[in-house]
Amino acid sequence: MYKYKNINKWIHFEHADYFNKKLYALYIYEYIKHKYNITIKDKIKKIIKLLFPILFYSITICFILLILGVETFGIRKFLNSLFPITYKSYWFCTAYILIYLFHPFINKLLNNLTKKEHLILNIFMFTIFSVLTTLTTSNYYGNELIQFCFFYSIGAYLKKYPDNFFANRKNCIKIIIISSLIIILSIILFDIINIHKTPLKIRSIYLLSRTSPFTIMISTSLFCLLAYKKTYENKIINFISRLIFGVYLISDNRYLRPIIWKNIFKNKLYINSPYLFLHLIVSVTLIIIVCLLIELIRQLLIENKIFIYIDQIYDKVQEKVKRKTQNSKV
Repeated sequence: MYKYKNINKWIHFEHADYFNKKLYALYIYEYIKHKYNITIKDKIKKIIKLLFPILFYSITICFILLILGVETFGIRKFLNSLFPITYKSYWFCTAYILIYLFHPFINKLLNNLTKKEHLILNIFMFTIFSVLTTLTTSNYYGNELIQFCFFYSIGAYLKKYPDNFFANRKNCIKIIIISSLIIILSIILFDIINIHKTPLKIRSIYLLSRTSPFTIMISTSLFCLLAYKKTYENKIINFISRLIFGVYLISDNRYLRPIIWKNIFKNKLYINSPYLFLHLIVSVTLIIIVCLLIELIRQLLIENKIFIYIDQIYDKVQEKVKRKTQNSKV
């Protein structure tokens, strides 16, 4: 029976944080936010409310681990927890907040492009920051913010021009199937190459990177399969969706993540086990359920009450600013 010798790079979450970062889910989320909010105005209150759960989990988790003796105190660790956005403790949150601040200016650029110019821009960015980045392993001075600008641009294009290639469900399904097969076959191929100790060393999960063209194409296709359907609502889905951001903040915490995967679920022990995929399903399901419950409790006991005060303070400040503005005009 063939064994994936290098699958520890995939399962051992010290190195493979791909599952934990939920690439497809995050990319789809980014598309949704920007496809339907390209004309939204900046609101300071929204940024404050977005920062609150990030700071809460970053500081609380670090404090609990220090109290339990799991982590030792350090200045760098303290700063990382106190300023998670500045030190990119959550790469997605840092990039999201930055693009949220820049999006009014990006909107002006995108809204003034013709359809052809917008398409060329997306093709250029896809070629440079996805295809070439994957082939050469050079990031071409790109980073998470550049990637988000690219996703933002794609989301804007999908909104402005609904009659596009991805509007066809059959095209989306074909892309998902073909891209998934390529990724699966690449894992097997690269693993075989590494087993035979050839001079060529390639990570088994090479095509599962954030910038991989196959990752981006699958994400875009999955999103469009749902985006171009008739709108519908589901109370259960809507309820759970309010808690998912908290699941991400807990499970992807830089200090808690290795504890979850290495110490609690001991993923490395299941590398060559016949129960590997069962272990994956069970462990991920348990983590999601536990994190959902924690986030629900946090929202009910803490966030809802604090947000009431934030709304009141914000409204008072807005009223004062409005009065001063009116008085200055007089």
